[in-house]
Parts: sequence; C-alpha cells; structure tokens
Amino acid sequence: MNKKQVINGCAVMLMLTIVYPVFADSTRELSKHKKEDLLIVADQKYYWGPEANAGVSIFGKFNSSKLMNETLNLSKEIGLFKSKKWTLSDILVSMDLNANGDVASWIVSGPKPLLLSYLKELKNRYQDKTLFYDFSYTFIECKPTAYLEQEE
Repeated sequence: MNKKQVINGCAVMLMLTIVYPVFADSTRELSKHKKEDLLIVADQKYYWGPEANAGVSIFGKFNSSKLMNETLNLSKEIGLFKSKKWTLSDILVSMDLNANGDVASWIVSGPKPLLLSYLKELKNRYQDKTLFYDFSYTFIECKPTAYLEQEE
C-alpha cells in the first residue's frame, strides 16, 4: 500500500465517522415518536384503565418549608379514585428540590381523573395564596416501559 492509498483510506474513515452520526440522527428524527418528547415511566406508575393516563410536570414556590414538606410528603393522600385512597408515592415519578428556598418541581403520572383533581386542589391553593407564591404546570406525555419493547 502506498502513501496515497493510506491517505485516501484515512480520509474515507474520517468522513464516515463525521457523516454517519449526522445521518443516524436525521433518521431518528423521522421516527413516529421522538423519544425526547416522551417520558418513560415504570409500568406501575402508568395507569392502564379506560380513563386514560395523564402526566403532569409541576413547579411550585412554597410559602414555607413546612408547607412544602407537607405537600411533598410521600404518604400524603392526594385523592380517592375507584375506591382506593391514592398517595403521592403512588403517582410520583420524580422530584427535584435543587433550587434556592422552598422551591420544588415534580412529575406525576396516573389516572387522568385523579391527577386533574389533584391539580385543581394545587391550583386553588395557589389562587388563594395559602400554599404557593408561584405555581405552574405542564401536561406531558408518559409511556410505560412496555412501550419501548413494542418499538423493536
């Protein structure tokens, strides 16, 4: 093999290492669902019933650390659905307390009617300023881990 062939071979390899990842990303973009747009949750955090599952990302700035601790207590009852008392631990997917002051963001997933009721209570407590001085939420699309198994 001469010097020119080695240089050409290196050039081809360099192009493949640069171009192939770009091409792979663009084909992923064309998939039916972008995985970045979905939150994959444990199957037990996904409600399989006919009422449908809901996912909500919640952000709150609490009036006190005591109120934050009470609200985010894992054993706190958040509602009754189909004769079952649901607690925060039944629906909590993740929680982030890494902010200044009494601030938290958390994600919940569960039966849509239950989560809408939970959200209504939080919104009411923000509107009357008894719990939060700032509050927001966003609905997110959750899929169970079984969803990933279907794609292959």
